[in-house]
Amino acid sequence: MLRQLLNRKPKHQLNVLFVCTANICRSPLAEGILRDRAKNCQDRFSIKVDSCGIEAGPVPMAPDIRARNIAQSNNISLKGVKSRRLTEQDFFKFDLILAMDSKHLTALEQKMPNASSATLKLFRQGFKSDQEIPDPYYGNAQGFEKVFELLLEAVDQLLVDTEQSLDRNNVLC
Repeated sequence: MLRQLLNRKPKHQLNVLFVCTANICRSPLAEGILRDRAKNCQDRFSIKVDSCGIEAGPVPMAPDIRARNIAQSNNISLKGVKSRRLTEQDFFKFDLILAMDSKHLTALEQKMPNASSATLKLFRQGFKSDQEIPDPYYGNAQGFEKVFELLLEAVDQLLVDTEQSLDRNNVLC
């Protein structure tokens, strides 16, 4: 029994934070996708995931209805996801903080305390095209579908990169 418990408990944990503007479109979708996809990696490592917004309002809000709809149509749960604003503590709680676009990355770099050891990255950094995740808020449902596809591809690559880093160095990212 103990052996089964030890084998089920991951040896490593990666704490990931997704950041967008208001935390109602892109970052909650990324959070839901990563939470769902990470289930397939539980035997090697665990991922704690959250999302926030640079400019999120003071009152927590559910994700935009279009984000909820695209998530639901792809069997991704956003249950319990509520908007929140980036805090100073986030720079100490999370290992990897992923910005949806360069504006968010710049804001994160400016806000990051010197004592933080978090890694800040543009989420799709290293991809051949579309390095930023566009904000679908002012668009239509098709914009949310495109964003969902970009996030899905990037989350899958994040998991591959995490697996490879663990294989090479026995550390995550």
